[in-house]
Amino acid sequence: MSWKDREFERKDEQIYPYIYWVNIGSSLDPRREGGGFAMKLEQAKVLGAQISSVLMKHHHDDAYSEIHFAGRLEIAVLATRFSWLTKDNQVLPGYQPGAHGKLHALSLVRDINGLTVGPVIITTSGTTSKAFSNALRQHKAQVQGITSGQAPSYAFFGLYGAAGTEMVGGDQQSRVTRLAYSRYDLDPDAAYVGDAALDSLDWEAFDEWAAAWKTDESAEIPMITDSQKGFLGQLLMERGLGESNLECPVDAMTKAMASKAIEKIKAMPKKDIAEDLMDEVEALGGVIVDTGPLDLSEPISDKWGWAYQTALSTKKWDRPTTIARLKEEFGDVTQVTTGQFLGLLERPDAPADPDPVKPPAEGPNTAPPEPDLGWDEEIPF
Repeated sequence: MSWKDREFERKDEQIYPYIYWVNIGSSLDPRREGGGFAMKLEQAKVLGAQISSVLMKHHHDDAYSEIHFAGRLEIAVLATRFSWLTKDNQVLPGYQPGAHGKLHALSLVRDINGLTVGPVIITTSGTTSKAFSNALRQHKAQVQGITSGQAPSYAFFGLYGAAGTEMVGGDQQSRVTRLAYSRYDLDPDAAYVGDAALDSLDWEAFDEWAAAWKTDESAEIPMITDSQKGFLGQLLMERGLGESNLECPVDAMTKAMASKAIEKIKAMPKKDIAEDLMDEVEALGGVIVDTGPLDLSEPISDKWGWAYQTALSTKKWDRPTTIARLKEEFGDVTQVTTGQFLGLLERPDAPADPDPVKPPAEGPNTAPPEPDLGWDEEIPF
């Protein structure tokens, strides 16, 4: 009997083509101010479609790859998986020193002809993974609001792309390109991926793909709880510290690691940063409404009048704007502390035109200018 006639009970994991995120625009040829989505030519052949007509070279790991480059991409995410990996990209059961986090999003995308193609893996790592996760949540919330919860977010394309560059890291900072979700007015009919695409999806295969990065060991390790995250963040703020002062990123901590970190930081003396925060806010042109000594741990829900007056004098925010910004940043406004509120006011406003991806100044492969579609002013990590 030929192998062609055999029904195999067990098959290899499906290998999907992939699109990856380029953080550093200077690694591209022609050079760009920022990065974006890249797909190697051989991967585009596997997909049978192109995400862009712009051809470039990407210098990575001491080699140049020919790629299709797109500053923006319409994506509909079907499933995700995240893991901590070794330098050799071996999946780890949890965070270990020297490991790097990677997020895979199995997705459908729109090609240069506006056709739905995929599945394809969108791969991001480091702080870009956090930004992409946040962007996916924003898309889900938008779809839920538009459809009143009648349709899932994977049935609609969201627009994602580069929204400027920023410095990240602790002592050794590096400049990366910020991945963001565009909150343009989503037209559900125009963004719908289509019946044909949805009818062809193999959800069982997608579940197996997502489970491939799960291990029995990781399932047995309880991770940091939301209450621990909140308490740890409060302790760090009260002592003038940040996440870079911890052994590992907060999201990578186990419950036991978080407990040890909390006890260690609680033993450190508090730093009176209320005055420092107020000085920084006032340096930006704002005015702190004087109410006497401030307790940074006190919830602002106990003194909304003070919060509204301070926001108005500092940022020219009216009450609805203040509440909207607090909800966007923290979710439950009743849990926002005075310190968190002052920290939000401390941030300088983004320019009116955040100027997303700029194409190279010259060259035959220069990308055409793209219209501004309302990129987020900032992405909270």
